Amino acid sequence: MRRAAVALLVAGVAVAGCTHPTARPAGWKAVRYHGLSFFVPASWRVRDGRRFPCPGMLAGPAVVLGHAKVIPPCPMPQLRTPLLWMDDRVEDQLPATAVPARINGLAVRLLRLRPDNLGQASSDELMYWSQYRGASGFQVWVLGQGVRAELLDPAGGVVADQVLATLHRS
Repeated sequence: MRRAAVALLVAGVAVAGCTHPTARPAGWKAVRYHGLSFFVPASWRVRDGRRFPCPGMLAGPAVVLGHAKVIPPCPMPQLRTPLLWMDDRVEDQLPATAVPARINGLAVRLLRLRPDNLGQASSDELMYWSQYRGASGFQVWVLGQGVRAELLDPAGGVVADQVLATLHRS
């Protein structure tokens, strides 16, 4: 419990306005997309969203980069592992609850997702996300970069906060 509280505190400090990228956590790898990077646990698979438009169907935690031009209706399985999606689909209307913030020097709009506000998420997958009532995560729009990232973690927000705190320019 104490370790989780410390991790949340560290993540909160980083998100509050740290100007230098966070050091790579041990056992994590960098994932780059359109000049931005996150660090994620090394066990997370990286998938090309342009080639597989329903990445939530594959097993294991994953990072999905990009999106298909045509998004078919995807079956709605029970998501059991974290899924981070980075793409350049920023045409969605930003939710009014997405707040301006700075993460490692990047100007962003941030919406923290919790079980009580998943319905506020801006996403083609909104109906998909709404099935995971115990999940939490974030949506972040990097201003001036044309990139949106969203992470949903069915187990709670500790990993989501740790990943978010590592967002930086590549």
